[in-house]
Amino acid sequence: MTKRFYLFLALCASLFALSGCGGGDSDNARVRIVNASLDHASIDVFFDDERKHTAVGSGTVSTYLDYKKDTATLKVTRAGNSASVLETSFTTAGDVPYTIVIYGSEGNLGLSAYSENEAEASNDKTKVRVMNASTDAGSVDFFASTSATSVSDLLARSSGLGSATPSAWVELDKGTYRMWFTANGDKEDLRLATQPIPLDNKKLNTVVLLPTTGGALLNALVLEQEKAAVTALTTSARLRLVAGLDQGERVAVTVGDNRALSNSSPSISSYVTIASGQQSIAITANGQPLTTIAADLAAGSDNTLITYGSASSASAKIVSDSNRLPTQSSRLKMRLVNGFASTNGALTLSADYLPVASGVALGTASAYSTVTSGVYSRIDVAEGNTPIYVATDITLQTGGVYSVFQLGTRANPVGVIRRDR
Repeated sequence: MTKRFYLFLALCASLFALSGCGGGDSDNARVRIVNASLDHASIDVFFDDERKHTAVGSGTVSTYLDYKKDTATLKVTRAGNSASVLETSFTTAGDVPYTIVIYGSEGNLGLSAYSENEAEASNDKTKVRVMNASTDAGSVDFFASTSATSVSDLLARSSGLGSATPSAWVELDKGTYRMWFTANGDKEDLRLATQPIPLDNKKLNTVVLLPTTGGALLNALVLEQEKAAVTALTTSARLRLVAGLDQGERVAVTVGDNRALSNSSPSISSYVTIASGQQSIAITANGQPLTTIAADLAAGSDNTLITYGSASSASAKIVSDSNRLPTQSSRLKMRLVNGFASTNGALTLSADYLPVASGVALGTASAYSTVTSGVYSRIDVAEGNTPIYVATDITLQTGGVYSVFQLGTRANPVGVIRRDR
């Protein structure tokens, strides 16, 4: 054999050691995981029975790890556990980066994935798309601007974003953008307003929308292709007013320095979006001071301020609302809120004589119960064996979230069934 042949063999051996002749690490996929489930605080991810990602926290994105090129079972478990909460077949291609988003609620996890090997945007441009991974918020519209400070005068960049799949790309001039997300077709129903976020030249950015505890507001991760994420957390909460004073007084609420809500008794306002955190809430009845309460409103939460009794001795309490949708598609959620000023005892709620809530003290709300949808011949609120409010022939819709408010006094009881979602 010639010297040239031996040199050729040595060169091949060196290349094999470096690259594995196409069968080594360069053939692996690179995968990162987004945990978009509120009900799974920390997850592990297995691929072909090998634990790959560990302890990916809710609302966070992992680092990239190598996954072998294969079609295999991808399994999700609670961190440190081996029992599956999601199993599905997943195919990886060699030397391709992926983002896998795990989303959904208890017993209803889903997976949505996209590759990150798309061609970059044009010079002086950037591209954005949205994946709505909140199964509670419903369809949303997307707005973005480098100069605007509110959404009011903007046109939607994308609309009706309701499924956990990436939207079409939107091309923008490169720059630093604020982003807004509203309920579909309703700019007044703001779900998230982000801080200014740089969207750089030629870059591709996927905004993954995340659920919050209240169900309606949103958080987000802005994921540049193959780069680290920018987190955009809501700084807002939602509040509504139950005006339940016994003589029809108009109740008004000021949060901090801003008049937030005003409606006549007995009635229930829509939600308004306010700043989260420690708040001083001043309440008046027919313009006269009633009381001031301090509240710590968690970011992303929904809350109900309930006023009840007579103006001379009225009370006000805040109860937390969970407007997250029911996990079973044929069911609904229902609870009782007690603002019945004539009782010192506890109230019960039943639907066609089946118990829904019991032991609900004045100024509190029951836990949510899961109820079958359909037409109910009667909905009862009672104190002991004494009926206070009876509603007949009530249709409760699949997927709804309902609150039954018991207001008024024994002489003038008022019951209200409100569909919150």
